Amino acid sequence: MNMISETPLVSIVIPCYNHQHFVKRCLDSVAAQTYEKLEVIIVDDCSSDDSSREIEHLIQRNSWKTRFSDGTFFHKFTKNQGAHAAINYGISQSNGKIVAILNSDDMYHPNRLKFIVNVMQSQKHEFVFSKVEYIDENDRSITKSHPVAHRYFLTQKLIEQYPSVGFACLISNVGISTGNFVFTKELFN
Repeated sequence: MNMISETPLVSIVIPCYNHQHFVKRCLDSVAAQTYEKLEVIIVDDCSSDDSSREIEHLIQRNSWKTRFSDGTFFHKFTKNQGAHAAINYGISQSNGKIVAILNSDDMYHPNRLKFIVNVMQSQKHEFVFSKVEYIDENDRSITKSHPVAHRYFLTQKLIEQYPSVGFACLISNVGISTGNFVFTKELFN
């Protein structure tokens, strides 16, 4: 395994499909990251709503251009191919030593990538995920009130009962979603 450089470029791959009403908060959470060395790859999977137009508008803002002066790539599929194809295409376009997936209806905590890169470097991990908080369309936490969200919350909480995360993965998908994955490009390749 190659050591990750001290401040590696992190490529955030954002697959989007019909998330016009969520993509602004998603992209705003990317712009708010305290980790500075970022590039953003957005792949619209032939959305039938105005997601593409909203993305184009958001990445043309001066604040976005300043934050990501040379690091935004936006591609629109002309045929719907599924989230896996959008993610894989985004990863193929990435230049970072680290790749983070962020689904277009999700958000990052402002310190997420700074914390994760630090963990990856200090503990020499090539694949990580974090605990998640579930929110509704109005950004209210539903982690403990929604039955499915609460079940996922408990699934992650149970990781501590196993000898390793690997053992926990044998029982359940404790990573929850691709939008929670961060890994080295080398591992992906």
